[in-house]
Amino acid sequence: MRNNIFQIASIWCFVLGVCVASGRDTARTGEAVVVEVAGRAQARVYVGPVHEGRTEVKKLFSGAAIGERAQIMTDRNGHCCLVLTPGALVHVGPHSSLTIEEIRVSSTGLPRNEADLVRRVVIRLERGRIYVNAGVPTPSFELEVIMPEGRIVSNGGLFSVAQAEQGWSIVQEQYEVNVITTAGDALELSEGNAALLHTRGVLEDDEPPAWLHRFVLCRDIFRDIEPFFHVIRGYDRGGIAQYLGLDGPPIYLGAQGLVVDVSPAFRLPVAATAAPIVPAPLTVGDGRRWSEDRIWRWWDDVGVIRGVNYIQSTAVNSTEMWMEESFGLDLIDEELALAQAAGYTAVRVILQHAVWDADPDGFLDRLDEFLGVAADNGLSVVPVLFDDLNR
Repeated sequence: MRNNIFQIASIWCFVLGVCVASGRDTARTGEAVVVEVAGRAQARVYVGPVHEGRTEVKKLFSGAAIGERAQIMTDRNGHCCLVLTPGALVHVGPHSSLTIEEIRVSSTGLPRNEADLVRRVVIRLERGRIYVNAGVPTPSFELEVIMPEGRIVSNGGLFSVAQAEQGWSIVQEQYEVNVITTAGDALELSEGNAALLHTRGVLEDDEPPAWLHRFVLCRDIFRDIEPFFHVIRGYDRGGIAQYLGLDGPPIYLGAQGLVVDVSPAFRLPVAATAAPIVPAPLTVGDGRRWSEDRIWRWWDDVGVIRGVNYIQSTAVNSTEMWMEESFGLDLIDEELALAQAAGYTAVRVILQHAVWDADPDGFLDRLDEFLGVAADNGLSVVPVLFDDLNR
């Protein structure tokens, strides 16, 4: 099942489309369609010709679309799931900023198959973290993620990039990518390995941080679309709109005319005889309610939950546990390791409103650290949201 998701790069050019003209070279600009947003996510987009430099900040929402040179920004709780039309899925994590430099498809003459196309995605990552699913590597696909200390170059793959204290942590989940420093040093990062792109321009093997893999929101969304990958050549831009429950096509943010309609302009002969297949809209709620089958599949994946209420042993109560002066991450790590060794799979913790009210940023930072330590020890976390208010 999972491998089907990784094939998306080789087929998204047929999904969301390419406009081509026969007899001459042509390059068309695609778009990035927002399929889900959590927290706050915005984009700075051009509202006039690029040479005039007029931009505005727009709020992102499910069903919005942005083009090249758009800058995406999330706050500390923001997440944004994107489908880039030339062949990539991107999850923008919290407190991140990136610019979509290029999302293009070009060809010489009339393309008859994927080999006649060159698809190119270039992302400039200024801060934060992203998860990129560019599918099975193919020679006709070019992907580049640029950071101040260097860049990642590949023809596909599945990887995560996150800002670290001295550079960027890179974790390769499937296939391989090339990591190149600004000085020109290069490392081929293979499947299952990690590296640190250093501020000194040095590549080092690095243990992947646990928090790097917190891309659950978009993973679930991408898995939702998976059943339709088998008929992907019939699943066009209109299908994406129908999946999202839109009344029309994705809503483009920015100046009209800067991005062409990327619906398919051609189809392979085998696909020409097949009617487009899209998910049937649901009638419950906003169209996103899980089916019974999906609920049971999720339950089977989770397995039996063996949990315990947790508070660190040196804390008098849960308020003291989350206070800056008494929060003990090393002790928590040790105790959660004991819980995991004893057979527990989850811990429940009470989040204290009084601590958040006095120090919201510090409280969220400590909660983030706790979640990371729990993940390191293979434990899920059940947070009780401000139960101390008794409301």
